[in-house]
Amino acid sequence: MERGLLVSWSLFTQCLVDFKSANDLTSQPTNYDIIFAMFKLIILIEPGIDEAGFFDGWPQFLAHAENLPELVKVVSAPVHNRLTGQFNPLMVHELYFPTQQALQRAMTSEEGVAAGETLQRITGGAVTLLVAGHMEDSGENLRAYHPKRTIDTQGGNDE
Repeated sequence: MERGLLVSWSLFTQCLVDFKSANDLTSQPTNYDIIFAMFKLIILIEPGIDEAGFFDGWPQFLAHAENLPELVKVVSAPVHNRLTGQFNPLMVHELYFPTQQALQRAMTSEEGVAAGETLQRITGGAVTLLVAGHMEDSGENLRAYHPKRTIDTQGGNDE
């Protein structure tokens, strides 16, 4: 059976505090390495850019980004609809690494610097970069830890 995301809430909360209080990516690992399976660089392409120029240059960015050292996985998601909130990115692109230090090494590598320069050029600087710890589990595995519920759609109580 897959490992569930069942961890002590207090440990999880403390790890998030430790993670958020880190001043930079070069900080030493703390307890959050226990919880996060991977770390990811989240790239949010902001609205209002020259889309033709962006999409013309995107393959150049990918050529560098997909050759980053220690890269585990890539996820690219063009945004189709904003359901709520103020920000409406054109695209969300995620680069996954095994550790926070691996992510830092990738960003400062020759390919990482070239990817960053290309990204700045094709977006005109209209890009937001985030670093996040990543946890993942399947719905099937998560449901195995909860009893089956029936939902009352007539306004009564859930069972």
